[in-house]
Amino acid sequence: EPGEFTRRAFHRGKLDLTAAEGLRDLIHAETEAQRQQALRQMEGELGRLYQQWGETLTQALAHIEAYIDFSEDDNVEEEVLSQVDAAVQTLEQEIAAHLQDGRRGELLRSGVRAVIAGPPNVGKSSLLNLLCQRPAAIVSPVAGTTRDVVEVSLNVSGYPVVLSDTAGLRDATDPIEQEGVSRARDRLQHADLVLAVLDATTVPTEPAELGAALGSLVPPTTPCILVLNKADLLGGHTRALCDACAHRPPLPPTTLLSCKTGEGTDSLLQLLGQQLAQL
Repeated sequence: EPGEFTRRAFHRGKLDLTAAEGLRDLIHAETEAQRQQALRQMEGELGRLYQQWGETLTQALAHIEAYIDFSEDDNVEEEVLSQVDAAVQTLEQEIAAHLQDGRRGELLRSGVRAVIAGPPNVGKSSLLNLLCQRPAAIVSPVAGTTRDVVEVSLNVSGYPVVLSDTAGLRDATDPIEQEGVSRARDRLQHADLVLAVLDATTVPTEPAELGAALGSLVPPTTPCILVLNKADLLGGHTRALCDACAHRPPLPPTTLLSCKTGEGTDSLLQLLGQQLAQL
């Protein structure tokens, strides 16, 4: 029966629950980052942390009980309560920081939810096909071709990524396209990372104006990479756009790309790997 030996090891005290969970994650790991996290947990890193917290609480409780029982006999130092208070406050801060780690463990286990977003006909579906190296999404010069969300699973620099291509964001009049835009905006609200795609031939070269155009697409608190597609059509405007991208903030990490020729793909993947490592 699957898991029988792990269950026996748990019942005999050879593995705790965190190590058993790490073993399960190791079996199902698909990327290097998932494998490394699972190994650390299986080897007891998480269990030792929780054990240390338990020992701190047990020691604090013992000191408080001793103070209550023996303080009148002058057998307990007066500073014991302040020491307990300091230890418990430190523990509280450690637990709070542990819980507010950006769901890193969950992201590595289930995959980072990355969403490709932008106006219609800027190359979002082409970007999805470029990154997954297959025609996963229909590509057409007709604006509004993508109506529903298209998902693919990728391994980017060892990190699992669930990449979603969404409908172009605009004030649509067609009911079906309106539903597609609504679904796209919903995905943006739940994204861990956004790849905001704009047409490099039409975006403003002023950093403030470029940042304003981006702000209308991406939730302000969501990590973002700005992808300026169709770089092969820029001609002599490439330098001005590069200068605008170099002025950050208000711009997020930005890269020029041509989905048609593939130019800039390596830079995008490097930037994407850096952003994933920071999540």
